[in-house]
Amino acid sequence: MEDMRDIYNILVCELLEKELELPIHFFDALETNEATSSVNIKKQLSELFKDVKFSDCFYEKNFILEGLKLNSLPIENLKGQGSGIALLKDKEDIFYFNLFFSYFNDINLTNASIETNRILDALQGVVKRIEHQIEDGVLTQNNSLDEIEKNLEMLGRFYHWQICQEASLRGGIEQSSITPVITSALFMNTFIQKDLEQCNGKCGSIYSDNREEMLIRCECGGEIVLAPPLLKIENVSFVYPEKLDQIVISKEEISPKRIFEFIQNSFVPRRIILLLNQLPELKLNKKISIPSIAHFKIKDTNDEVRVFFEFECKSENEITIFACITDTRYKSSNLISAVSLPIIQRDVKNGISGDFDPNKVIQKTELRGWKVTPFVKVRELKNIENLESIFSIFGGVV
Repeated sequence: MEDMRDIYNILVCELLEKELELPIHFFDALETNEATSSVNIKKQLSELFKDVKFSDCFYEKNFILEGLKLNSLPIENLKGQGSGIALLKDKEDIFYFNLFFSYFNDINLTNASIETNRILDALQGVVKRIEHQIEDGVLTQNNSLDEIEKNLEMLGRFYHWQICQEASLRGGIEQSSITPVITSALFMNTFIQKDLEQCNGKCGSIYSDNREEMLIRCECGGEIVLAPPLLKIENVSFVYPEKLDQIVISKEEISPKRIFEFIQNSFVPRRIILLLNQLPELKLNKKISIPSIAHFKIKDTNDEVRVFFEFECKSENEITIFACITDTRYKSSNLISAVSLPIIQRDVKNGISGDFDPNKVIQKTELRGWKVTPFVKVRELKNIENLESIFSIFGGVV
């Protein structure tokens, strides 16, 4: 039986080699409440990610993922006891990345992000100091790498202690400097794809288990390996207020494709999951992960967009997910303050058990009066210009 008290804290610092722009990685891997260092995991990470540029694994345009919290459920019993995954990252001159696998589901992304920023600032200071020492001949390039690694370990241990023992980075309310408003929501029907194989090379192609020939290598040259289960979003229904197109900065902001991009980016990138799957300690091939909170930063304005999730397991392969998107850029009487979000999530959670009608669920929440589109296949979203057109294309009343 899986030990639900397993803790794996993976910390990564990524520098770019200036001439060739190749990534130089510094890893630390801590286990247990006491932050025991795992030499084995650290060695495996260095090998698995030696040619991977972490900063390129995230699909980011004007919005940047800063933090993510997920529920990790055993695929053989979706209603069983789950564990938690927290992802935090930051980037300035260097890229800092943290994945925290644990039995905690109460890590506070707001507070943990503040600590992540402090770690990044400290590492940047170390790198700048080392660069000056190399120029002055005090340090060699090899010694400088050791210095960065030592500082990453020291900072990581303090961060680990704050979560596991002091618990100052757990619990409490996810806060924002500006009270955000709810701009839209989504219902999603999803199913779990199991027994997949995937290229762990550059293309990341997924192969089903019913193909005629067995392949060891992909056309791109990557090795084909057994992949972790994949949560596939099949179709989606959008929930939004009247005159939303008159409130937002641009109509592109509320295109079905753009709204859905926030959902797609609320998962750990598949490329990273595929490589981490080769660490048997993490047991990723036995779990499916569902987001609970995702924090994004708008690059141009420094505003915050956050996505909050609720879910209900319908069967051993089907999960219904509800997501609510909040934004600090807007103020309008047509929008609802995010202060109401916990009550809305509770009411939706109660409403999506069993068979349900999205319209009827919404009418029993503070989002009553908002428009609810028919369900549309995810693959169709790229062809749909705006939310209103979903009604005319797929039926329903505007």
